[in-house]
Amino acid sequence: MTQEPDPLSMKAIMQKSQEYTQVLQFVTNLVKALWFLLLHMFSVPIEVFFRWRFGERHLTLMSIVSGALILGVMTKLFKPGPYDNRPESVAGYFAIAFFFVIVAHAAEMSYRRKKHILWHSRSPGLSIIPWHKIPGFSYESPVWRLIEPAAIFALGYWIATRRHDPFGWYLVGGSVAMWFKTEIIYSAKYNKVLDLQDQRIEADIANQAIIEPKSPRELRGYVMPGGARWNVSQHSNIQ
Repeated sequence: MTQEPDPLSMKAIMQKSQEYTQVLQFVTNLVKALWFLLLHMFSVPIEVFFRWRFGERHLTLMSIVSGALILGVMTKLFKPGPYDNRPESVAGYFAIAFFFVIVAHAAEMSYRRKKHILWHSRSPGLSIIPWHKIPGFSYESPVWRLIEPAAIFALGYWIATRRHDPFGWYLVGGSVAMWFKTEIIYSAKYNKVLDLQDQRIEADIANQAIIEPKSPRELRGYVMPGGARWNVSQHSNIQ
């Protein structure tokens, strides 16, 4: 005679499993947030020179201060000693230019607020190169998101190896951080587009099932024609 499982113990196991899942989800989100914050701190001092029209939640006071602190540390760290024969580091000039560029970005955001220009607060900025005017390119294209970090990477490598300035290695690392962060942002944005597509597909499946009742076997694998861009453009105003 088999013994039936105790429902109380099963309930306790399920409750513990849910608690572990919540803790794991919390830790995962925390690690992702810290990783993104680290990438943001190292990339902000670089991307402000190559992009503009940042959102107010992207270029915040905290990100500016953290970027300035990193540049301050780099300037002090890479400053030649009294008996060092290498040339003066470009870190100091970079830090001074960073200050003036930040003032320009702050003025641009203030102008948008006064003119009531709607702009997404989490926008990572637009490239200073007008990619949308080049045939076959756009601000959404992965190409420009790779060209900018690659150019900074090459510049930093040249400074580090040709001028023998260690600050170039910061530019190399910052360019990699800039590329990772930009890809994370645009990946999250595209996932939202895919979520809209999936919701539309599921709604159409449900409507089709109501209008023309079908068995689960007949509904299995039913999808709408076209890709994410086709579906979203047909059913929403998102470009």
